[in-house]
Amino acid sequence: MTTASSNSQPVDYEKLILSWIRYYDAGIRRGGQVVDDDKDSWAAKMVDDLLRIDPETAWDVIERIVERVDDPAVLGCIGAGPLEDLLAKHGRDFIDRVVVDIGRSPKFAEVAESVWQNVIPSDVWVSLQKALRQRPA
Repeated sequence: MTTASSNSQPVDYEKLILSWIRYYDAGIRRGGQVVDDDKDSWAAKMVDDLLRIDPETAWDVIERIVERVDDPAVLGCIGAGPLEDLLAKHGRDFIDRVVVDIGRSPKFAEVAESVWQNVIPSDVWVSLQKALRQRPA
């Protein structure tokens, strides 16, 4: 997957995904401290930008990050970060896909458990909570 970013520069999404994972893994190893001058901090900023300007690509990136990560702490960062932000900004467009992924993937369900409601629309939040309660054991 290579498309253009908001400034029309090609983006290497494989590099983005690996850098995002490294950035949050390093932050966890530092006791939960992420730093802006980390060499991989650009990846967190890029994912934030995608959430605003290209939510479809952001969704794809989120799914691909989840596929690659096994560390529960990093999975929690995905849920409390990009997935929560996606649901806050575009929840009604993506909740059906999130529900499907919760049902098919215990790892994705673990990610979704880290989402807090914050500004997620109430109907989206209710659907998320229902999917988490009804997921396969």
